[in-house]
Parts: sequence; C-alpha cells; structure tokens
Amino acid sequence: MIKNNSNYELTLINDEQTQEIKEYYEWLDKINKSIDYDIKIQKNIFKIDTKELSNIKYDSILLIPNGCYKYIDVFVNHDNIEKIMFMEIHADNINRGNHVINQLELKNKKVLLIDSAFSGKTIQIAKKYIQEQGGVPIILGIYPKSRSILNMMDYALIMNKIYNVKGLKSEDEDMFIKLYLENLKESE
Repeated sequence: MIKNNSNYELTLINDEQTQEIKEYYEWLDKINKSIDYDIKIQKNIFKIDTKELSNIKYDSILLIPNGCYKYIDVFVNHDNIEKIMFMEIHADNINRGNHVINQLELKNKKVLLIDSAFSGKTIQIAKKYIQEQGGVPIILGIYPKSRSILNMMDYALIMNKIYNVKGLKSEDEDMFIKLYLENLKESE
C-alpha cells in the first residue's frame, strides 16, 4: 500500500455539493488509497514511450480522472505521488461544479495538466483553474482528436508516444497518419 501522509481533501470550486458528488469522491478516494504500485497494478499495460516526460519540468500534476485514469501508471510513480492532485470537471451545461481532491498549492508552480483531448473543454476549464490559482499550466493531452485540439497543448500522447507539440507539423493535413505509421513501424 502507498504510505501517503497527506489526507485527500474535497475542495469545492463552487459552493454547491450534492450527495451524489460526495459519494463519488468517497469512492474515488477509497480507490486511490487502495492502489498498490509495487504489486497490483500491471505496469506498462500500455507500452508508451515516455522519454519526453523527462524533459518536462513541473512542480505538480493535475489529473482529470475521467480522461486519464486508465493511464495513471504511466504518469504516477513513487517519486511524484506527493505531487498529484485530481480534478473532476463537468463541462456540460448542468452546473454540478468542479471538484479537486488533494488540493496542492499552485501559486508560482508549474502544473502538468493531463487529460484526454477530445473537445478540449475540460482542458480549458482546468487550465483556467490553474491560472486562477497562480500556477503555470503545462498541458499534456491524451489522444487529441484534431489538429485544432492539438494546437492548444504543449505535449500530446499519440498512439504509444508522448510528443512535444512544438516539434510536430500540425499544419500538415496528413500529420496524424504519418505519426500513426511512424509508431506502427517502431513497434514492429
């Protein structure tokens, strides 16, 4: 079991909290506390080239559970477990609020924001939250669906590799196809 001295906190960004949300976070907290990184999680279930991660200098990691929980073992290890916080975001029109677990001080900190990159709505909400807390967001999107979404990120997980977006030719209409082919060749 992870020996984590910090207690998970539920911090509401807005003032409303429903019983359903409270129960969800109690469940998520129970799951987080039960993870055994040494034995139970099948490491490298996703064979992802994470070399680019070593080039990213950050103070904290903000994970969006619905978008990246199944990839958590790619990003979380014993060296950074104390830097992790979770934010549940509801980008739909129903105002259920956005909630943070294990709130960390973000002022003047570089925060690696990790989320799936479908529409970009949750990424934009989380980015704004980090900035409002005085932090500097570094965005890593998981499987961006379009070039326009890709352009709002600093890093992207595409197929089985993390890329620095600045090094990609996002104006190339065939960029994703070329990256897929490159990844398939490397995995042979």
